[in-house]
Amino acid sequence: RRDKSHSDFRGSADYGYCAARRLKYFGYKLVMLTTLNGTPYSFDLVPANTDEREAADEILDTLKERETRFVYVNGHGETTLVKGWDTVCRRMIEDRFALGIVTNFARALNQTEIETLARFRRICVSCDTVDAELFSALRRKARLSVLLENMERIRSYCLESGIEQPVFSWSCVVSNKNVLDLTSLVRTGMEKGVTHFEYCNMTKYDDLPDTLNVYHISSMDTERMIRSRESILASVQIAEENGCVVSIQAGLLDVLEQRIAEANGPSHKTD
Repeated sequence: RRDKSHSDFRGSADYGYCAARRLKYFGYKLVMLTTLNGTPYSFDLVPANTDEREAADEILDTLKERETRFVYVNGHGETTLVKGWDTVCRRMIEDRFALGIVTNFARALNQTEIETLARFRRICVSCDTVDAELFSALRRKARLSVLLENMERIRSYCLESGIEQPVFSWSCVVSNKNVLDLTSLVRTGMEKGVTHFEYCNMTKYDDLPDTLNVYHISSMDTERMIRSRESILASVQIAEENGCVVSIQAGLLDVLEQRIAEANGPSHKTD
């Protein structure tokens, strides 16, 4: 290996550690803010050993200069597992940024984190089912009760503090394992204060041993595909009748309709 003391970047680069890859490396760390479609908006290139919270200062200054109003605090992985995430978010709230987050609520949050999230504008929670056993199987032993408790604590704090609670949404990856119980998902979500539901089209990866493997709903037999379509539409109707919104990602219902039509043959196409 080349001696880093002779590197062209000596004096500016440094050693850092990537926890995801369990890798120590020499160089820089890119701290970037993008638009929702992935277009770079602001960035800072810092030595690899720099704390992201320090690197965020310049990013926040750029946001202020551009009069940005709404920011989703998400990156690669679960935001609430990043050390000091709530400290950075409280600073942004104090600077009058409206914040949103996508989270799995897989762990019990402390009170400071609850109070921070209570001041968010939007909170999108990953929740594929309200069947506790299936939830744990799909989410690698995470517990549905923890997710629901975090939500309830945020709502209770808002009520006690007299502040407007965040808009809660649930993001559900629809698969052959949960599609027939979407009405229960919607009803439970509404009971817990959810007003928006997102049905996501799943991307199939290679099966893994000793795990619950799931499949796209269009891979099922015709009878179950028809029942799946009925389940999706029934859950949408329940939500809309109660003033809630359901968004269905492209490639989910349309592919299902196509597969049903193909299975029924040219003379039995569905509407």
